[in-house]
Amino acid sequence: MRRWLWLLLIPALPAALTVALVSVGLLFGGGTPPAQAACGAAGPGIKDGTVPNGWGPAVAQAAQASGIPASVLAAQLEAESGWNPRAASPAGARGLAQFMPGTWEAYGGGKDIEDPLAAIAAQGRYMGELYRQAQAIAAKSGTDPLALALAGHNAGIGAVQIFHGIPPYAETQAYVSKILANSAKYAAAQGAASPSSSSAAPPAQGACAQAGAAGDGNDLPWAWAPVGAPSPLGMYSRECVDFALWRVNQELGGKNGDFKATNATFRGDGHLLGSANTPATATSPAYSWLTGWQVKGWPTGNTPKPGAVVYYAPGVGGADSVYGHVAVVKALNGDGTYVEEGYNGNPAPDDHKYYTRTVKDTVPSAFLYVPQKG
Repeated sequence: MRRWLWLLLIPALPAALTVALVSVGLLFGGGTPPAQAACGAAGPGIKDGTVPNGWGPAVAQAAQASGIPASVLAAQLEAESGWNPRAASPAGARGLAQFMPGTWEAYGGGKDIEDPLAAIAAQGRYMGELYRQAQAIAAKSGTDPLALALAGHNAGIGAVQIFHGIPPYAETQAYVSKILANSAKYAAAQGAASPSSSSAAPPAQGACAQAGAAGDGNDLPWAWAPVGAPSPLGMYSRECVDFALWRVNQELGGKNGDFKATNATFRGDGHLLGSANTPATATSPAYSWLTGWQVKGWPTGNTPKPGAVVYYAPGVGGADSVYGHVAVVKALNGDGTYVEEGYNGNPAPDDHKYYTRTVKDTVPSAFLYVPQKG
């Protein structure tokens, strides 16, 4: 298999920087991972009855650990072995996930390579590592990191690094396309529970909203994802910036899996959209969601409108003194106040939960408007 040749020839990018940055990014309003996803992680759960032999809960658990959508992980396992735990390839790959012996030694936890549950868990760990490395490449190339992770599995992450995207190999391109296409049959409807153990994270509440549906409540498709996991939008899951950017996508006509704006692509000038306020560093000036709107030429103002992003500069309205805060206007009250929705609006342990509150129109620093289609 070509993928293992690349793994041997080219060293993988270190994940230490990603892990370190993730660990410090959970402040109020500071939910921006070091690398950005155009789509991918933490998607819908597994549709009942689609994964054979009762392995659905194991796939769901592995997906949560990896940040890869459970439906994609299931489609990948089908592509690798046809769900045959004793499958073997001429190249020496074995088991449900078709691990080569050296890779199994690193990710198999010392278990039998033909143990299907061990193979599913190992695949989650391995894909999670590839996904973390792919995000660094995606931040520079603008390519979907989920697709890059799948390409890295097939061709080796070194090949993905060299080509700054999916390598131009027919086998790899077909592999990625097949898995992403087949994942649809495994995906549970938005809001449906994934088959998992009682300790698994809860599913998102409500159905996936359509464009312009600000105010539909906690319809974040990956609201069940672990706090701090990379979101499909390139933010940290269940942070204020992640929810607000989901609303922006809805206003632009986007939907889950078909995003119109991500952390990496929103501004278009090489900067991430980032935290509500991203402090200056030795190599980069400070920037914010307000400057992001200004760079795009999108309107801002002091009047709340349904669907507008609410921008709080650092320290304003109780926002974090460094990172600020963003939320979304849910509804107008007509008395000089509006209803705000979002995440990170309450103190711990409820800081990563959806909230609504009534706010005076004059409190936020600015309202950021999303241009309407047509």
